[in-house]
Amino acid sequence: MKLENLLQGIEIIKSSGDLSREICGISHNSRDIKPGFLFVALKGKNYDGHDFISEAIGNGATAIVLEDESKLPQTNLPIILVPSSRKALAELSTRFYDYPSRKLKLIGVTGTNGKGLTCHLAYHIFRAYGYNSAYLGTLGAHLNSENLPWTTKTTPEPEVIQETLSKIVKQKGEIVLMEVSSHSIAQYRNWGCEFDAMVFTNLSQDHLDYHETMESYFQTKLRLFTIYPQHSSKKSTAIINIDDPYGKRLLKQISLSYITYGTSHSATVRGYLLEQDFSYLLFHLVTPTGETDIRLPLGGVFNLYNALAASAIAYTFDVPLEIIKKGLESVSPLPGRFEVIDEGQNFPVIVDYAHTPEGIEELLSSVVPIAKGKKIILFGCGGDRDRGKRPIMGKIAVQLADLAIITSDNPRSEEPSKIIEEILSGVPQDKMDQVIVEPDREKAIRLAIEVAQKGDCVLIAGKGHETYQIFRDKVIPFDDREVVRKILRERLNATHT
Repeated sequence: MKLENLLQGIEIIKSSGDLSREICGISHNSRDIKPGFLFVALKGKNYDGHDFISEAIGNGATAIVLEDESKLPQTNLPIILVPSSRKALAELSTRFYDYPSRKLKLIGVTGTNGKGLTCHLAYHIFRAYGYNSAYLGTLGAHLNSENLPWTTKTTPEPEVIQETLSKIVKQKGEIVLMEVSSHSIAQYRNWGCEFDAMVFTNLSQDHLDYHETMESYFQTKLRLFTIYPQHSSKKSTAIINIDDPYGKRLLKQISLSYITYGTSHSATVRGYLLEQDFSYLLFHLVTPTGETDIRLPLGGVFNLYNALAASAIAYTFDVPLEIIKKGLESVSPLPGRFEVIDEGQNFPVIVDYAHTPEGIEELLSSVVPIAKGKKIILFGCGGDRDRGKRPIMGKIAVQLADLAIITSDNPRSEEPSKIIEEILSGVPQDKMDQVIVEPDREKAIRLAIEVAQKGDCVLIAGKGHETYQIFRDKVIPFDDREVVRKILRERLNATHT
């Protein structure tokens, strides 16, 4: 595509050079630039893409889009100055890949918790209905059973999103479930995506290192339901958790058609828990087209809301009730989401991604009614992230668990001991005897398993599916699930010798 055609509709302050040049690719990463590529310089928290313009030129960039002329090296290449490189990158990527979301049914799921599980459950329902379905999010990208190239981010940069959507179109995909993070909204990563439906799961404290206040966090999420539809050729539907306080606020501030879900009688799609165990939930689902009992093969009471969100998505797209039931009852557990690790021990061990105050509370609340013995929870908090949630998580842990083992998560550039101190600051003095501190995560997991007795419940929280641990100067392989399995086998072998 010629650069001059690619730039149509893009807000430009000024441009120079030959705009008739052919563009054969787009990237914000100078290392990915090849001859014929357009390089878009982004300003980030830890780096400035403008510092890598020379590298991009050396790798064969055909033209440069930037928002800061002060760092522009001497060059005869076409230069396009824009107000926002991030927004321009999204719009350029969308145009370069010929607006792929217009050729798909695209569903965006946003919220603090439940994005991945809601997408996973809805994906299974649509597969059961015969759709060629895709999922894009925290656990990667796949179309039906085929994995697609993706990144470790929940929502990557726009050129990756648009290229992936384009591949899905070419491979006859029909419907896409996409996790939409607050960072991606704020940074225009999924700008240009035209959604058929947008789902709001919940909002609780997280990412305040970035958004600073809960109000700012909410206003960012709100943009998906207010600003995005104004720039879409589609008629969108909002699907909102009516039980969440921010869901109620959202309803009052949108002009979209909407449906609601929850356990409230006023919800369009609602459900009632009938029975639960560590490996399943039995609930009654009510929709405007009928009602039925569903045995979801996933534990965790919070999964009731994820199942209701997925059911509401399916209802919005006219999926019959019997298919919703079939899809939900055929799901497989997601890695690290209330994943029960069974090596033959006489107490349940559950690995879960819970890493927010609400996540920890929901995780513990899920096992309170079914745990026969003590509830033991192990968790830490990520470094370089929202520090305000640390004491809150410490307080919740000792309120609902019998024993809290505080350890490291991904400390990143922070000292693990300092993070742990901030967690402990939320623990009431009279509850300190319920806490054990062990900064080494593997030793902490070993301790949690060693102290567990028959009927106790061990919860390993925070990292879930992750297969690494991030420190200041290194990233090491670390998978909670594999560590748990190894220690359980050692414990069982020791009892049999």
